[in-house]
Amino acid sequence: VIEAQREGVPPILLSAMPAPPILGDQLSPLIAGDSVTIWFGDGGVSKSLLALAAAGCVATGREVLGLPVSRSGNVLFMDWEWTGHHHKERLDMLGMSDAPILYDFCTMPFAEQVHRVASLVAEHDVQLLVIDSIALACGDDPETANTARRFYEAARMLEVPILAIA
Repeated sequence: VIEAQREGVPPILLSAMPAPPILGDQLSPLIAGDSVTIWFGDGGVSKSLLALAAAGCVATGREVLGLPVSRSGNVLFMDWEWTGHHHKERLDMLGMSDAPILYDFCTMPFAEQVHRVASLVAEHDVQLLVIDSIALACGDDPETANTARRFYEAARMLEVPILAIA
């Protein structure tokens, strides 16, 4: 493992590069299908509620805010702030109590558990990962370069669209 880490990924010829995987912009333009999308705003402006609604739409295939879901699939909602009971109550209020969202209450920084998350993503064929909130998921000051680098390195490993709340 140490040797493989030191060697890294071998370079490839760009001319031989295969077409990128189609991750799908499930809720374009609200969520990018091939990277981390951050919804940023003051506390109490319903970012988590909107993220839960978006997650419910991807999980069920229902449209949100007049935007069709181009690709539905399993959703993993990683939460550092509330409990599953709060989000279940909100799903019920949104009329999405049937949305099959996998909920994960988190206490460790995202980068420190990325291998566990990768296993969940693979096991459950997760098509969208929601992180609430990115500040707590970073585990340290999210505005420092090193903390941001660790978060994005972990996110890249998963190869799944991520919606993060800040």
